[in-house]
Amino acid sequence: MPKFAARRRPVPDRRTVIPAALLILLATAAVFLSVLLVRSADARKAKAAVEQFYAYEQAGDYGSSWELFHSRMKERYAKDVYIQARAYIFMNQLGARTFTYEVGDAKRVSVWRMEEESEPMSGVFRMPVIQHMDTVFGSLEIRQNVYAAREDGEWKLLWPFGGREES
Repeated sequence: MPKFAARRRPVPDRRTVIPAALLILLATAAVFLSVLLVRSADARKAKAAVEQFYAYEQAGDYGSSWELFHSRMKERYAKDVYIQARAYIFMNQLGARTFTYEVGDAKRVSVWRMEEESEPMSGVFRMPVIQHMDTVFGSLEIRQNVYAAREDGEWKLLWPFGGREES
């Protein structure tokens, strides 16, 4: 009889394999749900920032709405210039004293650029916005995609200026 006999490898017990597989499946589902919840919370917060922006605009508080701009927008418009331009366009040019608005659902955009040559941004949300107003030219609707990106922990607004998005 040989001194070293070949050992048989133990067969995995079904009672341990099934719970392990179930545990892996549950862990995967938990990670997936966590990602969905974070994305959905981000979408809600981004939409809330856009809704706050248009609430300020609706009230004629263009200074507060400007504060909700992303730094890239603030580079484009000085605060005093923006306030004067918005008031002039809505009240003097269009004769609109106020407007109503609708903000659509926030959709994540994987990569977005404010302008064709600008640096790409990720984690941006796109929302369609429709402004309804009565003007000296009759009823008017302005439809625009508005974007929101997180900056310093807060959601800030961006407008497209010939930029593009890649989903």
